Amino acid sequence: MDGVHWTDWLRKSLLERVEKPRIAGLTLVIDDGMTSSRMRECLQITAEWIDFWMLSGCHAAMHAPGWLMDKVCLCQEYGVLPCPSGQAFAAALRADALSAYITALAESGLRSVLMADAEGRLSPRVRRDVIRRAHGQGLLVFAELSHHNGHLTHPDEVIRQVHSDLQAGADYLLLPLPSWPQGGREAEWMVEKQRLVEIMEAMGPLQNRLILKTRNPLLQLRLVEELGGKLNLADVNPETVTLLEALRRGMNPDWVWPEREVTHPEDAEGTFSPPRKQAAADGGHSSTGPVIWLDGRRGTNGRRR
Repeated sequence: MDGVHWTDWLRKSLLERVEKPRIAGLTLVIDDGMTSSRMRECLQITAEWIDFWMLSGCHAAMHAPGWLMDKVCLCQEYGVLPCPSGQAFAAALRADALSAYITALAESGLRSVLMADAEGRLSPRVRRDVIRRAHGQGLLVFAELSHHNGHLTHPDEVIRQVHSDLQAGADYLLLPLPSWPQGGREAEWMVEKQRLVEIMEAMGPLQNRLILKTRNPLLQLRLVEELGGKLNLADVNPETVTLLEALRRGMNPDWVWPEREVTHPEDAEGTFSPPRKQAAADGGHSSTGPVIWLDGRRGTNGRRR
């Protein structure tokens, strides 16, 4: 038994994952201002599971540029693509300085931009111009779908904007989910889940370009468990990347979900309990939900060949 560790049996039971760069099962973490030393520790452990590192606009504004560049360098060192959050884009939009903002990103060594327009001020033509200008500077473009009252409500509305941004050349589309659950009731989750299924089925092979955006860690875990490990997620806390990756790899959800004092969401406001599925022969990994297709025509930079 020399050289065999007790965890080897656990690792052998996990599903294989495509190594980076990958085009599905993407994880975009949100950095809310952790120190550079803590960030390095995090990347040393989880860099292989993190595809993009979103930099908080709040802390970027409050600290000197050198603090931010240290983080950009760490991302480059560990093979993670850094990206400014949408707050900086929104500030440049309000100042009517999008062209200068995009140029400044490219000159600072960043290779991606998040186009965020929470107020719905950008027309399709302007969104197209922004995407083309960013590509001209060599930037990967995340286009956050315009939303009102927190999220886009109807699948047809989402699909229209998805196709508009894809035709304009956006590399990935970020779909904000409600800052939900408000009350966490199971019926609300089933309605939201059906909405997402309709959107992804309508996108077909292009659904690997869609990234669901939510800061709710329990909702992130549940989305992966019920909609599949190849789902793309944004605003993931660096501290929960390991749990998320374990679910992506097919680990029994009972080993991953945090213990909850309330087992029925209807019993209390503000709770959101994990699903209690039967442990299948595949180790608890669910094969239900839509298939997240891979698009083999895309290159390593996320663009179509």
